[in-house]
Amino acid sequence: MTKPVDESGGARRLFLKSGFAAATLAATDGRLGFVDPLFAEQAASPTPTGRAALNLDTTPDTYVLFLDMQEVEELLLCEQVVNQATKHPANPVLPLGTENQWDGNRASPWGGSLFYDAQEKLFKAWYHGHDVETGANTQRRMAIGYAVSENGIEWHKPKLGLYDYKGRTDNNMCYRAPDRATGHFNVVKDPGEPDPQRRYQALAEINVATDGSRRVRHVAHYSADGIHWQRSGNGVQEPVNGTDVGFIFIDEADIPQRRVKAYGQHACFTGPDIEHLKFVGKVLSATDGNEHENHFVHTTRYRNHFPMLYDFNRFRPYYGHHVRRDAERQKIVLSRIERRRGSLPLEDLEKQYDICVGDVRLATSRDPLAMFQRIQPDSAVVARGERGEWDSGYLVLGGGSLIVHNDQILIFYSAMAEEAASAFPGPSGRTGPVMTGLATLPKDGFTYLRARDGLTRGAMTTKPILVREPGNAKLSVNVSHVVPWHDWVSVEVLDAETLLPIPGYSRHESMGVMTNGTSRIARWQRHATLQGVNVSQIRLRFYFYGKARLYSFTFSPA
Repeated sequence: MTKPVDESGGARRLFLKSGFAAATLAATDGRLGFVDPLFAEQAASPTPTGRAALNLDTTPDTYVLFLDMQEVEELLLCEQVVNQATKHPANPVLPLGTENQWDGNRASPWGGSLFYDAQEKLFKAWYHGHDVETGANTQRRMAIGYAVSENGIEWHKPKLGLYDYKGRTDNNMCYRAPDRATGHFNVVKDPGEPDPQRRYQALAEINVATDGSRRVRHVAHYSADGIHWQRSGNGVQEPVNGTDVGFIFIDEADIPQRRVKAYGQHACFTGPDIEHLKFVGKVLSATDGNEHENHFVHTTRYRNHFPMLYDFNRFRPYYGHHVRRDAERQKIVLSRIERRRGSLPLEDLEKQYDICVGDVRLATSRDPLAMFQRIQPDSAVVARGERGEWDSGYLVLGGGSLIVHNDQILIFYSAMAEEAASAFPGPSGRTGPVMTGLATLPKDGFTYLRARDGLTRGAMTTKPILVREPGNAKLSVNVSHVVPWHDWVSVEVLDAETLLPIPGYSRHESMGVMTNGTSRIARWQRHATLQGVNVSQIRLRFYFYGKARLYSFTFSPA
């Protein structure tokens, strides 16, 4: 249900002056200025820490995505949609070993790392693996395997000859903790590192003997090739007690003191290098959503945003599952469940929790060290599969889950089937197999705008945009699902002050964007640029017909 804009506001009076008002009256039975409820709620709330000052102008520096909706003034019969990623038909893409090999029951970047090495034009993975015999005691034979791929779909596991498995070394294990209890292994390649022997850097979560006892520490390791690793010391400056690290990335656009960023279960750390990470704080909290917990989060710099993928996890009973009715394991599960759910009532607990299920959802911030804002929190970016499919149970992110490559957004995720989804934390004592999937989004395709019902024309109006070099400015839009005169997008240029269409740039003079593409130029009958615009500030009003989707817009030079 929609909420009306405050009728006492000046924006409403300006809106009434525009030619759009008559059409709005017809489309809404006389109700003016109705907006999407989520957008209205965002607009009314205090400015979050993760928001930044807007500096919109008609140059390529302005690149608008529809994540936090800061650039949007109004939505009318139009909605923001989280785009569900398309799973690759070859999934799972990283093959398990045979039942007699060390990675016969798990081969996934859950707790490991995966990234695209642009220098060598290869995808590289440092994945967690263990054999079929390991069962519930996953860390007893856990190791890190190395694999490479040219396309992210077909993977090669080189025989490295470094670690033995059942008396043989013809395998691809590149790291194993001294006591074989290998935890997380988070890798980055640092192009700015002057020492070639430290080009690859990793934090390994292993047991370390300190003060006569053993405790889990994050220990720095370095490598020249990403295969042969050398340990450095007995543990880095601890980010915070009891908090693990899920992935690391190097943010070259930030200041040197915040160049390295690491994220744990829902917390963030930063520092000049991997050995001097300082705890910043939480960036997401399960108590603000409807999940029981967030296992991992993953973000990276994308334009002027930091889109975040996060694990949405819930525990639940499972009919017919032969579980161990183990009270101690139930205590472990209950200790992980957040019963608080934002403004919802405190959740009633089940009598028995058998499995953990989850998918991958979306949040965003413009400051990677601040709290992130969930986007359409009931919508999955990567959904779990249907019952009987390999990823029908529990989906979890790993290091390198979000990679931008060849005008696509690649999402690598780990998953297991529903009947085995008790692997974490494991009330049944079963685990795996755990495998790796690939899902893709189009360029800028985290979210999109569209008409709400596909029949009634929808509209979105932007906030003011400063006009610079109008004769050299073309409006470039990223659209899909366009069919000429059936599903399309039109654009109107308004005077930002009066909200009246600028002559030559009205909706009726728009040629409409009638073809799909990531950089289609919006045109009007007499104009292909903004040369005819003679005001200092404009607003853009996009009209949506049918099922057309708008992912982003920018301005390109003529």
